[in-house]
Amino acid sequence: MIDMVRKIPQYKKLYHLLKQEILAGNYKAGDLLPSELDLAFKYKMARATVRQALSTLEKEGKIEKRQGKGSIVSEGSNKLGILSIKSFSSIARNSSSEFLVKPHKTNWPDPFFYTITKEQAEAGCIFMKRIRKVDGKPVILELTYLPDIGLPDFCTTPFVNDSLTETLKKKYLIEIVNVEEDIRAVKPCEEAISYLEIQRTDPLLQINFKFICTRSELNIYSIIYCDTQNFSVGNLF
Repeated sequence: MIDMVRKIPQYKKLYHLLKQEILAGNYKAGDLLPSELDLAFKYKMARATVRQALSTLEKEGKIEKRQGKGSIVSEGSNKLGILSIKSFSSIARNSSSEFLVKPHKTNWPDPFFYTITKEQAEAGCIFMKRIRKVDGKPVILELTYLPDIGLPDFCTTPFVNDSLTETLKKKYLIEIVNVEEDIRAVKPCEEAISYLEIQRTDPLLQINFKFICTRSELNIYSIIYCDTQNFSVGNLF
């Protein structure tokens, strides 16, 4: 009988093994990986195979090759710097975003997870929903709300570099200056299970954000659900 199972290349096996070691924190940022020769001896692989696995990790930003030193684990290689006022695309390597619900005008949810002003309540909100991916894997489900104040054509304006913060800065001269967050561990809701491709028993982190902007009447509010099985959460500067 012909074996129809496609064999996984040896370099991919080593690549996945080393990647998991990095994501698990067994190799931390700044740590030196074993040499090509040591890895080849340990895993009984040719040095060319080891070199290919390391090259794949380097392309993903997990490691940096330094002349005379070897392969060093990159800063932020296994941390999502989402506790930051920077855009997700600028702090997460090999990241991408996809709109599940494009920006559109609607009413504020009742109840809302933050206290809003009377002006914001009367203006209504602009809502959007996105899925965030790293290396093609969904890791964050994000629901974002903005007061519909002083944002003409926002719902029909393409984002600058796929970034809300860059769009506000370059098209509306609005910058984020501070952030408040409320962090809690929660049981996965049906929406998170579906979009993040996780199990009902998997750990899930919920973070409620209030981004404070240079325009006082405009705060950005977000709820994110983060799958932290392969990434830790922190603040990258």
